[in-house]
Amino acid sequence: MDLERLFRAMSEQDASDLFLKVGTTPFLRIHGKLIPVGSDKLTREEITEFATDLMGPDRRQLFHADRELNFAFDRAGVGRFRANILWQKGTIALVIRRINRLIPSFEELNLPVEVLTRFMSEQHGLVLITGPTGSGKSTTVASMLDFLNQSTAKHIVTLEDPIEFQFEEAQAIINQREIGVDTRSFSEGLKHVMRQSPDVLYVSDIRERETMEAALLAAEAGQLVLSCIHTNNVVTTVERVVAFFPSSQHSLIRLRLSLVLRGIVSLRLLMRADGTGRIPACEILVATPRMRELLREGRTSELPETLHDGGMAGMQTFTQALYQRYRSGEVDLEEALRYADSPEELQLAVREIRATRDVQ
Repeated sequence: MDLERLFRAMSEQDASDLFLKVGTTPFLRIHGKLIPVGSDKLTREEITEFATDLMGPDRRQLFHADRELNFAFDRAGVGRFRANILWQKGTIALVIRRINRLIPSFEELNLPVEVLTRFMSEQHGLVLITGPTGSGKSTTVASMLDFLNQSTAKHIVTLEDPIEFQFEEAQAIINQREIGVDTRSFSEGLKHVMRQSPDVLYVSDIRERETMEAALLAAEAGQLVLSCIHTNNVVTTVERVVAFFPSSQHSLIRLRLSLVLRGIVSLRLLMRADGTGRIPACEILVATPRMRELLREGRTSELPETLHDGGMAGMQTFTQALYQRYRSGEVDLEEALRYADSPEELQLAVREIRATRDVQ
């Protein structure tokens, strides 16, 4: 099995991920579906050779010490990729993600242009991009940062694990720092970032309290902070931020969050009805005075209703986003229902519009 051929197949077939493990055929993830490549099962020797080729001697030492490794790499003439190499059942396995070299615009990604533009015009505060693995968080943030890069003269500092998209400076100065290469950890990098005079700070992943605390401090100090969190929707994102901290601090954290939060965009990728690719559905929180009040008082159960009624401010629930994708013909009803938090609520909206059409 030729690793370079598999990389070319990823590029040619627009695959997002490649999965390699002992005893199975390679699999590509194409538009969210796993597709086998050939019928030959990979051997332990082949997997070891693949991993050794990708890691090189320095990374091999780290891998054998930490038992897992995450890094990005380029293949000339093929593209840029992110590799995660791990141990499972005593053998090595690899998951490789393809990274687009060209950073797409909001319009190309079918993202809400007006609200993202508004978020990126903020001078300070916190913007969170959330969603499950593979929902387009990194691509969305790259598009947001490149929007600034193309339009404003700012100093942008990123802390990434690993660096995925590589920016070509236009109007902005961009310093991209990779965890484990340019700084030891997110929390360590954040300790020193204020001395680097950033206007905009991107933290690729908030996983623990120290990083969340540092991100809040940076937003409070006057920076615009962007970060990703692996949460499913707006409500679980707010709950996760608070839950990073001990219960004795929850009231204070809710107050701080209500003061610095500018917005939350939660993403889900759906298969297009014509099968030509995927399209996002977004749940969006905009930090209006009403939202700040709910956040400050911990009334998270009231967030969905406020999102639903906040269309004039640019807000929407997942049900509303999925309904619009279905009504426009971009996704079919089965796909929309599969990604709905409340399939019953979505079905009710569909029945109501059908009833209205029947009356007309």
